[in-house]
Amino acid sequence: IKYYYQNQELTVSSQNTITAILIYDLNGKVFYAIEPKKNNLTISLIDFNMASSVYIVKVQTQQGNFYKKFFVDKRFN
Repeated sequence: IKYYYQNQELTVSSQNTITAILIYDLNGKVFYAIEPKKNNLTISLIDFNMASSVYIVKVQTQQGNFYKKFFVDKRFN
């Protein structure tokens, strides 16, 4: 699984089909969820008014769940 966050866009790619992507805030609340059923996806987060904070993205595939933290810094967006 590869993750890339820049300019309020999160790109996730996998050799396996991604069955779900969930983004959580630090309180564990699901901020965003999608079931893309593909190997690559770019999510534009520009319209979600995300606060400057750390978020956790969970990527689900048939091979398991994968987690990654990313930081949104509104000072530079």
